[in-house]
Amino acid sequence: MAWVNSEIVVLDNTIKSVINRHDDITVVEIPFADGEGISIGDDITIDGVKLKIANITNIGGRDEILSMEILNDKSIPRGKGSKARKQDVQDENDS
Repeated sequence: MAWVNSEIVVLDNTIKSVINRHDDITVVEIPFADGEGISIGDDITIDGVKLKIANITNIGGRDEILSMEILNDKSIPRGKGSKARKQDVQDENDS
């Protein structure tokens, strides 16, 4: 997929970024100077959706661009049941 210009929110700061979305992971790149204080596990908001930063890389070690990997969480939140239905199961010994 192509890189898209977008604004993200990290540590209550709105930052201009470029985003590349895949099925299981989203890569977000920001200027190094804008990433001061950002850590793995911090919340990041992309298009109004709050996710967690899974990995951060200082590309080339040049202190120019930070690349953050965000896992696209598709799990079911607690308290929300799945669409699977309970089925009555009869024991083989029952008649």
